[in-house]
Amino acid sequence: IRSTAPPGELRAGVAAPRWPSPPCWSLVGDAELVDGWSVQTTQRLIIQDKPVLAAVDEAPRPVRLAAETQDPAFFSGTRLYTHTLGVEIDPAHRYVLDLGRVYDACEVVMDGRSVGRRVWAPWCVDLTEALRRGARRLQVRVTNTAAGAWLEPQVHHRDTRDWPNTYLDIAAPFMRESCRGGLAGPVRLKTFAQPDRA
Repeated sequence: IRSTAPPGELRAGVAAPRWPSPPCWSLVGDAELVDGWSVQTTQRLIIQDKPVLAAVDEAPRPVRLAAETQDPAFFSGTRLYTHTLGVEIDPAHRYVLDLGRVYDACEVVMDGRSVGRRVWAPWCVDLTEALRRGARRLQVRVTNTAAGAWLEPQVHHRDTRDWPNTYLDIAAPFMRESCRGGLAGPVRLKTFAQPDRA
């Protein structure tokens, strides 16, 4: 069947048989992943004569994700959060990673393989197949907007004094609302089962 009809063409359709309902899943486990995380900066946006996305060679440092964790003010770039999952896998269950809040886009990687990218809420990724393959090393790569780099004091001062920029003056108050960055959490690993197997 063609997906589009030529202009003026009339078609009649017949209702298809009803699709079977998908299985209903129930939440049977909800573990918050607070400790055991490390974070490192991998890229930083630098405003020079033109914006430059520079690689950063930073050693991982421990971080606790119990409360909203945000990047320092005026940071724009990418941070890599790493955690080792110790989960007993039940083949009948499904496992969903709920990242809570993310500022502003993320990619979830299990043992070096991408399992999902998200650019808006809900920040949830199904890890079931990766966990069944035995994957345990969880990484969340988070990239925020360029607002922090543009509002860095020396950049903003230069652009408002030496390089008059009416747009920046108007946009700056709104950009301040976009200066957040990082994996804010809370990060939870949710376990689901079909009701008859719960």
